Amino acid sequence: MSNFLFTWESLRKLKHACTPTEPSDWVSTGDCVGAVAWRAVTVAREALLKPGVDIRLNVSADGRVRSKDPDALKYFGNLFTPYVIRLSQSSLLEGTIASVALACRRARDEQLTETSCANILASSATAEDIEDGLNHDFDSWVSSWAKFPLVGDALDFGMGEPFWATTTQMFPTGVVKILPQKDGYLATFMIEAEWESKLHAREELLAYAKPVTSPPKVI
Repeated sequence: MSNFLFTWESLRKLKHACTPTEPSDWVSTGDCVGAVAWRAVTVAREALLKPGVDIRLNVSADGRVRSKDPDALKYFGNLFTPYVIRLSQSSLLEGTIASVALACRRARDEQLTETSCANILASSATAEDIEDGLNHDFDSWVSSWAKFPLVGDALDFGMGEPFWATTTQMFPTGVVKILPQKDGYLATFMIEAEWESKLHAREELLAYAKPVTSPPKVI
């Protein structure tokens, strides 16, 4: 497992680098971070790639904002609405970071509609059922909690602001978990120990994020 911090300043740089060429197109900061993370973990684990086979990224999105359920936004949890981006190896690894970020945005807009979110809400499938199905249909996975109030006064339940907050879910290798921090976004890469050195040598990742030790030590 390796942790990298995207500071607010580096996120602004990354968002600028991912600016689409067409004025009608748009990408979010999450699309940009996901694109960098996807390429970094894929290059680090390139020994697992099969010649000529497309690379698939699964993304866990918060479907509450797309749901017609009036109470959805009150949930302090995740309405699990997954979508998959599929790119050829050359498109992912040789294209511009802007093109990868745009592919992430287009897949999100095409697959996460109000209808698809409503179908997930109406389904009897549990989160575990959905997750088990996805485990056989992706090469990498990005799970972002960046917009959740996991820092600051929102988590002061009477004992003061916590020094650290994270999710309790354990993730398999190939997953990147993104959490909010006071000074940016923390990306945790779940990667095999033998390939961590390749991840830390990824120049594109290091251009926008710095390796950190977390959670912070309590002194």
